[in-house]
Amino acid sequence: MDKDKQIQKVSKLSLEKLSEDSKLIKRGLRDLSIWPKIEDVFNKLKEKYQADEIDECIKLCLEILETNPNHFLTLSYYGCCLKRKGEYDKAISTFNRALEIDPNYYVVYYSRGVSYHYKGEYNKAIFDYSKALEIETNDPDIYNNRGAAYYQKGEYDKAISDYSKVLEIDPNYNYFFLWKFRGDSYYKMGEYEKALEDYKKSFALDSTNGAALDDMAQCSFLLGDFKGAYDYIDQAIQVENESDMPMIRKAQFFEYQKRISEAVEQYKKTLNKFPNSDYAKKKILELSKY
Repeated sequence: MDKDKQIQKVSKLSLEKLSEDSKLIKRGLRDLSIWPKIEDVFNKLKEKYQADEIDECIKLCLEILETNPNHFLTLSYYGCCLKRKGEYDKAISTFNRALEIDPNYYVVYYSRGVSYHYKGEYNKAIFDYSKALEIETNDPDIYNNRGAAYYQKGEYDKAISDYSKVLEIDPNYNYFFLWKFRGDSYYKMGEYEKALEDYKKSFALDSTNGAALDDMAQCSFLLGDFKGAYDYIDQAIQVENESDMPMIRKAQFFEYQKRISEAVEQYKKTLNKFPNSDYAKKKILELSKY
């Protein structure tokens, strides 16, 4: 599963809140003496950002920054626009400029952290998420993202702690990937009962996701609930019918239980439905020797 799906994006409301900060408004009034049009252009920038017209936003940002390269709010929006375009290095450089001007706004740390996260620079992402949390201590999205970064580093206990903090702040935080990846963290630590409960909750939020059923099947199998495991994997086969993985998983269950003839038959069924399944081909040859 794409690791980027773990990341909660910086919300438009966060930027809107930043642009309404009284201290920054005062700074903006001072900027009017530099260029009287700046307020109108900036208001247009906010409007375009809300409408997801990112290319137009970038043009407006550059228009303002050409006159006032240190306009903090515009730098913040510009960095977020670059991030949304996937230009993470440029975004980080822009956020660096903003933080040199004023290091007291969590949205900028959070946004730079997301940029590092997308680049796979998890230590830097965690640093920025942590700095953001020093300023804004109860933002569940930041804890979610820091948990995801810890997960990517293999620090599963810290990931679980952050994911659990999200739910402490907001018990109704119904984000599929939180439950999925907290479940994965428990699974990696061998806590299969807790993992199973989280996978069930992730599936409840997205009943079309066969991967969650596959996760539930694996946990049930490891807990010795073989009937539950086969029930879940049969459901996964129905839900995720464009992937050979659930059918292979069922064959693996048979194999682990030394039910070799049933495993071979299941691999053959897999190959019949997915003729390009190299794994099924290999296992048929391997198990046919017995």
